[in-house]
Amino acid sequence: MNNCRISWSLPATDWVKLNVDSSMNPELKSISTGGVVRDHRKNWLIRFALNKGTGSVLEPKLWGILKGLNLVWQIGFRKHRSGLQVSYGQ
Repeated sequence: MNNCRISWSLPATDWVKLNVDSSMNPELKSISTGGVVRDHRKNWLIRFALNKGTGSVLEPKLWGILKGLNLVWQIGFRKHRSGLQVSYGQ
């Protein structure tokens, strides 16, 4: 078994980073998403969570990105990096 190191990297000075993750219950098709926005000092600026009802596996990820980008824009940041974790299981 190979070890894989996963880590969060800081955005550049005066930038923020948006990280989004989502979930779907395959039986109920219920979808939800959430995310955080952090600055170059690791300060959490925004966090959010949304229950989006029912939908496909791709929808909550897209809702999370849209919501996160809107929030970043509202607080005045125009420089941002977005991170999206994609993982699927059975």
